[in-house]
Amino acid sequence: DRCLKIFPDGYYDFNFLYVSENERFREIDRFLYESRHLLSFKNEYTGNVVINISEGDCNDFLKLFDFSAFKRYNILLVYDPYTANIDWSAISPFLNTWGEVIINHMVSDTARGASLAKKPEVIHRYEETYQKSIQDIISIGTDRKELDSIIVNLIKENIQDASKNPYVASFPFFNRVNGLVYSLIHCSKNIA
Repeated sequence: DRCLKIFPDGYYDFNFLYVSENERFREIDRFLYESRHLLSFKNEYTGNVVINISEGDCNDFLKLFDFSAFKRYNILLVYDPYTANIDWSAISPFLNTWGEVIINHMVSDTARGASLAKKPEVIHRYEETYQKSIQDIISIGTDRKELDSIIVNLIKENIQDASKNPYVASFPFFNRVNGLVYSLIHCSKNIA
């Protein structure tokens, strides 16, 4: 239970934003409860660290994010939907700021679930994520590298000033039998 309790002068300014939308994470829920109701959590950093905690739909939060309040900060967005569910209108503004975006692409969800999708809202989720018809997604089948490639290309398409030569890289994570489960896709406009 060690943590840095004092941030030294001259340390980078940070403003942490945390959004919880899934009640399955009991530890996070406990933290949120304590932050509001108990004395064990105190947001008393007055210098270069600010912690803001919010609950709700992360895409709604991102769409309403006030970039003007964060002009002096570097932004790191870790976008981690539990399923293959990327809302491009929510993350595109972050792809176009001076900052970093890390997307957890649940490629295993699509490889397994797209062909089984029957409900209109599930079909829409896949079509929104890959910007393709469900038939096109199904025809890709279980080619997880191709599914990953689609997301990488969509990220590049959503970056408005491609002359900045954005850095986009996909880092695959495998299970014990060497099956691709998910990829962390890192996007940055800060690479010189």
